[in-house]
Amino acid sequence: MPTLIATVQGTTSNSYITVADADTYFDERIGSSAWTGEDADDKARALIQATRRLDQEKYQGTKVTEGQALKWPRFWATDDDGEEFAEDAIPVIVRQATCELALQYLTDDDSGTVPLLDTGLEQFDTAKVGSLDMSRDPSFKAGQLPANVRRLLRPVLETASNTVRMGTSY
Repeated sequence: MPTLIATVQGTTSNSYITVADADTYFDERIGSSAWTGEDADDKARALIQATRRLDQEKYQGTKVTEGQALKWPRFWATDDDGEEFAEDAIPVIVRQATCELALQYLTDDDSGTVPLLDTGLEQFDTAKVGSLDMSRDPSFKAGQLPANVRRLLRPVLETASNTVRMGTSY
């Protein structure tokens, strides 16, 4: 049985959300049968794996404490309205993204599809049915987060279009 630790700013934390809180999230969501049909151990594994994957991304701001195991909570990370997220809690969007990504891992595992692809066709720019002709989308990167997870995290993901440079004046 995996040990899921969802302590905010914890030095050994490995998940942004508990199984119980994820169960509540999925109770209020359509299309969550893949989640509700799993046992607690697999749910915990999926949440831990999702958290590990989310922690590979770059986010606005900096960790609240040096010793915290995970990237959240953070100083200077703001929502769409420019409001800073609380320094003593995991933002709702991060908890929801963790749930959605965990569900994707469970769904992909059950279906045998390539993990983290919404349709399996994201890597292609064009496709031709007669005399099958496909060309690879040059912007596709393996291991991209699913579109719904990227949309949830859009305000805090650090990208070329979402980065604010802080200058120093002399």
